[in-house]
Amino acid sequence: CIHSAEHGSYEWKGDSAELREHLENVESARINKPETSEDGFEIFHVESYDEYREIMDRKLLEQQKDFEEIDGVTAQELLKFVGKNGYYYLPVFKDIRKNNKLLKLNFASFLFFPIHCFYRRMNLFGVIMMILLFLSTETRILLNYFADNLGLSSSDLAVAYIVTAMISLALNIFALMFFNYFYLKTAVRKIKTIKQQYPDESRERILARIEAAGKPGIFYAISILLLHRHSYD
Repeated sequence: CIHSAEHGSYEWKGDSAELREHLENVESARINKPETSEDGFEIFHVESYDEYREIMDRKLLEQQKDFEEIDGVTAQELLKFVGKNGYYYLPVFKDIRKNNKLLKLNFASFLFFPIHCFYRRMNLFGVIMMILLFLSTETRILLNYFADNLGLSSSDLAVAYIVTAMISLALNIFALMFFNYFYLKTAVRKIKTIKQQYPDESRERILARIEAAGKPGIFYAISILLLHRHSYD
């Protein structure tokens, strides 16, 4: 099983042990019947995280059965892409699609900006935000460095600092308000690309590819964190 970091998907050579185990766990979850406690609660006995996730995803899809497809992308496919955060993102995506609400607050994107963009594999969005953030930061540094040559007074520099700081804050607020909308757009685009690239593969394999494409980019996030900190040193 070979993982492609660039495309966020798996290229399978035959039926690898990892893929077979994953699909077996998914199938086991489908036939897993719950016990009912005296209080009326359902009790599932699972042997793997894959099986647990599949059962929880199935319960969530039952709750979101009125979820309409978004440009040919189903709720199940979106759920596979966002992973364990489906209980947050799926209702948010439905609200964006159904009620045309572009503004849905995402506090993680605000608190961990711009790292959260890369963690969620929104690399293009993250790069654009990083460039804008870098320009605002570097402008402040350059103005301070060339203040004498430009004839800038301390009050002029203070105004410049305030303006660049406000620009940085505005970028954070933009991410807070519109991150979910752009994340939905990214998810739909990547899912459609996978389905177009592998039209002859089974449904289970397509879902596995979608899940791999949406896995958090921890390596990217750490790299951007180090780069971001270095820019302030």
